[in-house]
Amino acid sequence: MVSTELSPMPLAAADVGAAGEMLGRAFFDSPLICHVLPDEKRRLASLSWFMGRITGHTLRHGEAYKSDESTTGVALWFPPSNLHITLSQLFRAHAFLLPLYFGLTGSLRYLRYLEYTEGLRKRELSGPHWYLCMLGVEPVSQSQGIGTGLLAPMLRRLDESDLPCYLETDKERTLGFYHRFGFQVRHEGLVPGGGPPVWTMVREPQHLVLV
Repeated sequence: MVSTELSPMPLAAADVGAAGEMLGRAFFDSPLICHVLPDEKRRLASLSWFMGRITGHTLRHGEAYKSDESTTGVALWFPPSNLHITLSQLFRAHAFLLPLYFGLTGSLRYLRYLEYTEGLRKRELSGPHWYLCMLGVEPVSQSQGIGTGLLAPMLRRLDESDLPCYLETDKERTLGFYHRFGFQVRHEGLVPGGGPPVWTMVREPQHLVLV
């Protein structure tokens, strides 16, 4: 496991706005987001709102961490006990406002992506597991070990709990980063209907073997 001096801090309700704005910048050029929000002029505002909703939802139903007081990096996790979003949870997260920010076409594209990736997750991991919903770092601060610092402590915890971890990504360049931590690609393909690429990755619990 990669060692790091960074100690992630629990995200608080007061951090949701800053986290949403940072994640909006971090994922601005994501193939999925470009597919859902092709208008660059409107993209950042809409995406920051959406990321704020995801962050708030994670605070209520999962675990959210920031790298520092400035919220330079954020990691959003869902535990085995809360992997399925209910209708009431969606309304509390204001998901019904999605068409106002994504438009009808963008909303349908995003929902198609969700349906597709949820099916992949259920196929790849039917048993208890953690889901890394989001790992984002301020663009100007990337490649400085912040993502590593956010990821490594939780993975040690999962190893101790003997639980696997699942994620999906639409950026091929992130595969090498996650591979360093033991994640392996389980699926590679395109979202049906002209959607973006998607890779699913699974990390089985790892244990130090003394020889």
